[in-house]
Amino acid sequence: MLFDTGLILTFLQVTLLVADVVFNVIVGLFLTAPQAQIAIYIIQDLCLLLAAGTLCVHIFSSWFCLSGFLRPVFVRFWSTAVAWLIYFGLTLGIHVWAITQWYQNDRQYLFTTAFQALYTVQRVFSYIYYYLMYRKAMESRKMEAGRRANRERNLTLAQETLRQTTISKDNPPLSYSKFPDSSPDAPRLRI
Repeated sequence: MLFDTGLILTFLQVTLLVADVVFNVIVGLFLTAPQAQIAIYIIQDLCLLLAAGTLCVHIFSSWFCLSGFLRPVFVRFWSTAVAWLIYFGLTLGIHVWAITQWYQNDRQYLFTTAFQALYTVQRVFSYIYYYLMYRKAMESRKMEAGRRANRERNLTLAQETLRQTTISKDNPPLSYSKFPDSSPDAPRLRI
């Protein structure tokens, strides 16, 4: 294999998490430029959707899912999927609320108590989201490495077994002479 898809997906997922952190930090610099904020919000939401896509690829390419064991897959990944849904909802809520506040209040922000509460909850929950997504990315990477090691070990065992059972002059195939009852000329019972 020329490239490792699990490594590429893990790198993509971690890159998307870093991009989300950067977007959360730099959006405060553009409080007076709503067009820039809208662009940042759209890019951040697209990155969150891509992160969900990579999570789905990790889930559905796991050994458990490929083997048909769906219950262990859902037990293993349900907390991360729920955390992504909550974080995406909170982030989208902040984006919509911030832009509507800007345009409804003569192009200035009014940081109401409810908005500050939502903002705080979203920022606190972002740490939980980042932790769970990073942990699942690293865990699925380890699972992929274990699956690859098992596949290589099984291939080595199969090659060794094939090498041991290869027919040679020292190891002739079984012949009828070793089993006299099964020779082609032996009389058969007819019923």
